[in-house]
Amino acid sequence: MNKETEVQECFSPDVGESLKICVIDDNPADRELYREYLIDDFEQEYEITETGIGSEAIVLCKSIHFDCILLDYNLPDLNGVELLGSIDRETKVKTPIIILTGQGSETIAAEALRAGAADYLPKRVVSTDSLKRTIGNAVEKFHLRNAIENQTHRLQKKNIELTRKHEEIQRFYQTVSHELKTPLTSIKEFVCIILDGLAGRISSEQKEYLELVKESCMQMANEINDLLDMTRLETGKYRVELEPNDIENLIKKVVSSMQIIAKQKMITISIELDRALPDVFMDPKRVEQILTNLL
Repeated sequence: MNKETEVQECFSPDVGESLKICVIDDNPADRELYREYLIDDFEQEYEITETGIGSEAIVLCKSIHFDCILLDYNLPDLNGVELLGSIDRETKVKTPIIILTGQGSETIAAEALRAGAADYLPKRVVSTDSLKRTIGNAVEKFHLRNAIENQTHRLQKKNIELTRKHEEIQRFYQTVSHELKTPLTSIKEFVCIILDGLAGRISSEQKEYLELVKESCMQMANEINDLLDMTRLETGKYRVELEPNDIENLIKKVVSSMQIIAKQKMITISIELDRALPDVFMDPKRVEQILTNLL
């Protein structure tokens, strides 16, 4: 079954099941005529309830859930538009209502549709086919509208849930970033103390390795900041700090930080640069991150 067929079958009234129809018309002859027209529809069964008084119609609609209402525009106590509004307020249940009138006025039709009527049918064109078609269309549109509203409601609830989870993830990023920054800062500070000779003399080889540790700490700090940048991106607060920078020194710095990992994998990284390279207008932290990821 394709999606289009599935939608049509989902929203169309079930064939074979009787539709509950309420006929509200103060003319008994017209009510009888509508009943005969509906009985002549051999493809669909109808349970018909009749009344000629607007106030009685409201009581009926409160006690019975109708699939469709055929409403005469002119009634002894209320006109069709007034009754349409009363039914909506009193029953709190949406029902497709078709306005019927002998006047055939386009003004009345427009007024009824603005008030919430599902359709408009002049009495002079009422027949078995026109009633069947108009009722069927009104009920189908009603089911379709309800299905769309229900789906919209489900999507709204899903969106609220996704927004809540997204906020939880953002809080997690912020918490993790904060918790990682504290020990990382301590490591970097102690490495700097050793490099400065405050903890005793170190060899040139030890100094080289400690410099790499320091650079790695700075790189990790940048990665942590990247987690926060993801949040800034989504909130429109992300910024790129552009300034002229020496691309040669930046490349050498990245390669140097990756040399130990490369040696462990028996990989040699070499640098070939034009000595006449000008400064590049860039965000050095972002370019460093890109080059590190590539390596």
